[in-house]
Amino acid sequence: MAGRVSFGSDLHTDVESPADEDGVHDSFCQLIEEQCYGRHDDGMEMTPLDPDVEDESRDDVVYLDGPARNWSESLSDAPQHFPHSARPSIRGYGVETDGAGFQEEENKRERLVNNLQNLSVSDRVRMLRAMPLSLAEKKELRMLVLNKGEHSLSENQIPCCSQLKYYIINAVRHGWYSWLSLVSSLQLWQTALKCVSGRFGTGVLSYFVFLRTLLFFNIFLFLFTALFLAVPQAVLPPAQDTHTNNTSRRSSWGLEVLTGAGYFSDSVLYYGYYSNQTLQSGRRCSQSSNGTSCDATFSYNMPLVYFFTIGAAFFIFMLLDTFFGEFLWRLFSQKALKRKRKPVFDIARNVLELIYGQTLAWLGVLFSPLLPVVQIIKLLFLFYMKKVSLMMNCQVSGKPWRASQMTTIFITLLCFPSFLGAAVCVTYTMWTMKPSSGCGPFRGLKTMFQAGKLWVRDLALANPSLWWLESAHTYLVENPLFLFLSAAVFLIVIYFHSQVLDGQRKIIELLQEQIENEGEDKKFLIMRLQDIHERRRVRSPRRGQRDTEGSSFS
Repeated sequence: MAGRVSFGSDLHTDVESPADEDGVHDSFCQLIEEQCYGRHDDGMEMTPLDPDVEDESRDDVVYLDGPARNWSESLSDAPQHFPHSARPSIRGYGVETDGAGFQEEENKRERLVNNLQNLSVSDRVRMLRAMPLSLAEKKELRMLVLNKGEHSLSENQIPCCSQLKYYIINAVRHGWYSWLSLVSSLQLWQTALKCVSGRFGTGVLSYFVFLRTLLFFNIFLFLFTALFLAVPQAVLPPAQDTHTNNTSRRSSWGLEVLTGAGYFSDSVLYYGYYSNQTLQSGRRCSQSSNGTSCDATFSYNMPLVYFFTIGAAFFIFMLLDTFFGEFLWRLFSQKALKRKRKPVFDIARNVLELIYGQTLAWLGVLFSPLLPVVQIIKLLFLFYMKKVSLMMNCQVSGKPWRASQMTTIFITLLCFPSFLGAAVCVTYTMWTMKPSSGCGPFRGLKTMFQAGKLWVRDLALANPSLWWLESAHTYLVENPLFLFLSAAVFLIVIYFHSQVLDGQRKIIELLQEQIENEGEDKKFLIMRLQDIHERRRVRSPRRGQRDTEGSSFS
């Protein structure tokens, strides 16, 4: 005769939801409790065994739950962190599949689909992901929800204007997402950067991202100088002597491109080509008494002197550094030292070289306005050379690098020591040093800074209503007290900002220490609980022994 054994579990009904909701009728805790109480009569059936086969089938248990038991498990294991408005009422979904209850299972599945349809997209995805079902069943549920949503949308009598608005919104959203994906794919060197990041990590990637940032800086600087300096001067060039033209024609074009001499020495590339004329209504004004052209007797017939200036230095040192620094070192280590390991890409040295080259470009832009063009070409060549050299000559570094902190350090080094130092040097040159008296836009002036003062004075004379500009320029620009005050305010702002960052950093350290202490406390409590459990396990056999001994004596 079969003996029926039912297993019940006493669940706490007063457990609060993670969202602090009291008395929620469709709470999953109550759902599990109802399922447990509903299965008291159908829990497990254990058949009596013959004594002959008792040893072989002592642990055989026949479950009455069918293969559809996954549905009740999926519902009982569903996530409990949904909000009250998005939490479905799925009571009674403990489906026991057999031939007679197939229709009931379909009804309950339909109710589950309806409740999933009422959820938001994110909550629906989380709930399906948490269900202990196979991928095929989850996909089937998802398709049922989507098909039912489309069918209900088509059945509803929506006005024509609402349908048009719905389709327009979907089309605009689809177009916007497509545009964003297209823009992200059209970023400069996106594929190459992904390849570098996949093979060498984010540390090496930060170097190439920094190189791309410098390229964008130089493009912006080139647009600024070309729009306000090079283009107006190229449209109306100054008069040149025949001697200068003949000299430029006799020079070698290939050597000129490499050295920047010859034809380029008398072009918009250099400071001496620019005149001190004023353009009004698209016509040149009459030259002043000292507004002569550049001295043509000085010829650039020593290209070796220019071999280490401006563009040539950039390209030569770039080639030599890549060739000797990485390629020859790899050959030497593999051939002479018999090492199979390739050298590691030196991020710090390469970044310092980038900062050094950018500092030279900022220092020389005063005397060569188109120097950012040379820097742009150099960075373009450098990117592809470093990428090829990295793939051929280097291996992955075993030292981890933090890409976000490295990028911040690179920008800090670029701004404060490099840009600030170049700005101070250029400002000192414009403020104190006397420009050339024979050529250049500042000829005949004591300092370059005096050009601004003369412009303000002429503007005040031409427009009497702007008389206050000269006084403002005198007290705000020429007066060093104002500059010192503005610098002091700037430093105070930087100081307070650094103090705020230090305070936040200390708070983060305290929170990390608190987390570590709580972890240690939990470890200590777990160890204590394990010790207590072990002691109880040791004591329980001894008590059993004493009880057996006492019963035997009695």
